[in-house]
Amino acid sequence: MGFNLERAYLGYQYKLNDNWKAKVVYDMGKGDDKSIQRMGYVKNAEIDYANGRWSVNMGLTSTTQFNFQEKFWGHRYVYKSMMDQCKWGSSADLGVVASYKAADWLRADVSVFNGEGYKKIQSDKALLYGLGFTLEPVSHLTLRLYGDIKEGADTVSQYDVALFAGYKTKTWRLGAEYNLQLNHGNAEGRNLQGFSVYGAYRISDRTEAYARYDRGTSEGPAAW
Repeated sequence: MGFNLERAYLGYQYKLNDNWKAKVVYDMGKGDDKSIQRMGYVKNAEIDYANGRWSVNMGLTSTTQFNFQEKFWGHRYVYKSMMDQCKWGSSADLGVVASYKAADWLRADVSVFNGEGYKKIQSDKALLYGLGFTLEPVSHLTLRLYGDIKEGADTVSQYDVALFAGYKTKTWRLGAEYNLQLNHGNAEGRNLQGFSVYGAYRISDRTEAYARYDRGTSEGPAAW
């Protein structure tokens, strides 16, 4: 028996005008999975701009690899989304994300990050480049296609592909995602793939039932 507090956030957001706003979030959590020592990080330190169809996020900001899937899942406090839980990437990083709403049913986003995450400083000149498309072809249905390349300073590049489909109404939602990562950690031949299926049903204003299933596989050197 005992008491524990693994993570806490402290944040501040300021709206400069109708187009600009700034946000800072401080994250206090564990150093790593095996550590019992608390460590503090700046999780977000960004300036955001939005004007009509365009939006730009600059600074230490949220990444786009699994942000949409995580929000659709909706229960990160219970369990992180698959790619986040398995450490395929970081939830925040230092860089720029630009998003453009081409039509009511189509939005595109381009991102450039340093690729180190929010817990580490830039250690080399290698960057991470991402491109994503979010589509709503019919009512209630959302599709998400994403890919990125993480350069290796003196090694091979890491490649990610994430495909998502979700259907959401006022009372229930169902989502599925397939993810592929080649050369995990910029190590040649270390490949990962996996899928995640989750759904939820709103029983009342205060009650929701949900379920999720993940399955992942890996291939590469036997010692990995």
